[in-house]
Amino acid sequence: MMICPHCWCGDACGREPVLVPGPSRSGRVLEAVLDLYSKHPWVCDLDPPYLAQELVRRGYFSYYDPPTLVDVGGAQDIIRGVER
Repeated sequence: MMICPHCWCGDACGREPVLVPGPSRSGRVLEAVLDLYSKHPWVCDLDPPYLAQELVRRGYFSYYDPPTLVDVGGAQDIIRGVER
C-alpha cells in the first residue's frame, strides 16, 4: 500500500496510481548477451554485475534502464548450458 500523492490523508484513499509491472525483458537481455557472446566469448566468464555494465557501455541498454542482474545471470546460464 502506498501513501496517496493527491491528499494529505496519509493513507489509501483510492486515487493512488496503480503500479503495473512492465513486460519481462529477459528475452531482450538474452538476445543482447548472445550477440555480445558471438563477438566476445569471454562474456560467460564475467560476473553478472560487470556484464550488465558492459551491456550498458556497449549501447545494448540505456544507462537509466540497465538490465537486471537476474536476467543477465539467467542468460549466461542458458549460454553455458548450450555450450556444454
